[in-house]
Amino acid sequence: MGDPKKQRPIEALYVREGGIQPTTANADARTIDVVLSDERSNTVRAFNWREGAVVDQQLSLDEGAIRLDRMNNGAPFLVQHAGHDSRAQIGKIVEGSARVEGDTGARQLVATVVFSRNLDEAAERHVRDIFDGIRRNVSVGFREYAADVTARDEGPDHHYVTDWQ
Repeated sequence: MGDPKKQRPIEALYVREGGIQPTTANADARTIDVVLSDERSNTVRAFNWREGAVVDQQLSLDEGAIRLDRMNNGAPFLVQHAGHDSRAQIGKIVEGSARVEGDTGARQLVATVVFSRNLDEAAERHVRDIFDGIRRNVSVGFREYAADVTARDEGPDHHYVTDWQ
């Protein structure tokens, strides 16, 4: 195994899978909890566009590693990764709801999403599918600011992301 590098700034944008928690659904309030990161399935193979390389990436859920400001100030919840299209936003993260839950080794970053009451029919179908348990996964976009990178002799480098949003 190669030598680890210390806290290299990266500032790269990534996407990974998250999960919807159907048992938390409140149809009247139009809210549901979403798992944005989970330690049990936290290492994923990703393409680092800035470096032009595949990496194995693990997000730290340690206190201070996650920049929760944007999420806890009502970050948008999009039906697709098209932030330039206002129709893509079908809800938002409820202010102050992003939090880390669970014990070490099984921690999850969870946030409550509230869906807009002013959606077109296509977007409303997505929301109904979420509440009906048909759509169970979400794609989570995040920005990596710093990581402990371990170079590997074989396979992709390992990025333990210590600063992200």
